[in-house]
Amino acid sequence: GGITTELNGHNAPSTIAEAERLHTLAAMQKHPGNLSAAARALGISRSTLYRKLRHYSIALGPLSE
Repeated sequence: GGITTELNGHNAPSTIAEAERLHTLAAMQKHPGNLSAAARALGISRSTLYRKLRHYSIALGPLSE
């Protein structure tokens, strides 16, 4: 991860990649076990979601950081 900066009282990701990783994690947590719904929420295909999960080492199943 990159260095975080303060933004409106919250830590903000310092890189686009970190922001994308956090956005992907949030969608997976909002739609646990439903990759189609998570992909739809992100506006991407399921195959693209699978690639992002592998790229960011995000596990399927119960998620925790």
